[in-house]
Amino acid sequence: MDFEQLSALSLQVGSTPLIDLFCPETKRPLNISAKLEYINPTGSHKDRESLLVVEDCLSKGLNSVGCASSGNFALSLAYFAQQAGLVCHIWISSHTSELRKTLLQMYKPNIHESEASLFQLVSISDKIMSNSDIYNANPGMCDLKSYANQSIAMEIVQQSSSITSIYACVNNGTHLLGLAAANTSLQINGVYTYEPLAASICGFSKVEGFKNINDAISNSSGHLHEADINDISIGQRIAQHNGLIIENASAATIGVAFRHMDPNTRVCCVLTGSGMKYPDEYIRL
Repeated sequence: MDFEQLSALSLQVGSTPLIDLFCPETKRPLNISAKLEYINPTGSHKDRESLLVVEDCLSKGLNSVGCASSGNFALSLAYFAQQAGLVCHIWISSHTSELRKTLLQMYKPNIHESEASLFQLVSISDKIMSNSDIYNANPGMCDLKSYANQSIAMEIVQQSSSITSIYACVNNGTHLLGLAAANTSLQINGVYTYEPLAASICGFSKVEGFKNINDAISNSSGHLHEADINDISIGQRIAQHNGLIIENASAATIGVAFRHMDPNTRVCCVLTGSGMKYPDEYIRL
């Protein structure tokens, strides 16, 4: 694929809608808006990152790209790499669900499975890629991924002047650090969980460094929240009432925002993943 073709593909990424959510009981508007990042081509905000990574990989004259991922970034990077004619290497946990593996295999990456945790997989793959000509798209190794997430915060500011804070998933930290790096006046709130149902963020790996994540949140006067199963359930109930089919990880942001929001302010939940991709996780709730 040449850069002109890649430019055409880029038109499918970003500029996602911002909608207001309504309460299932009262049918009245909540003071919660939702940024629909899951309508990107592979169903997550990670497409913003993958597009920039693949463009940079091509500009450097490399023919291979790789990452360790718990799911969404792996699928996204494999898709964009295939479209660009790049070889893609993905390191995943052997505990990754069979459905996630099946979806990933559609784009024919070289999959490296291990019993290691995500944090360990990042370290393992970093060493392998540093001794080869594989473009390293791991957390902490690629500033472009932060830049890609900055664009989400900037779009939110452009789409609504009344939003004062963002609630966003945090696992390795790349997404949240990017939102904070946009230097908007928005308060950044991170949502993590250890609930297996929210597989995309379960475990809070903190690969980007807990201090970096915590500082980014604190500097924006935000907070770090742990979501429980009740938050996820409430978030899914609100999402479903509004016709949104989202991952449980995204539902966690809605549930936490609903629990903590000030009724006199408007907040935005960044819905990063589609529930259509992993129905085995979605319908178990």
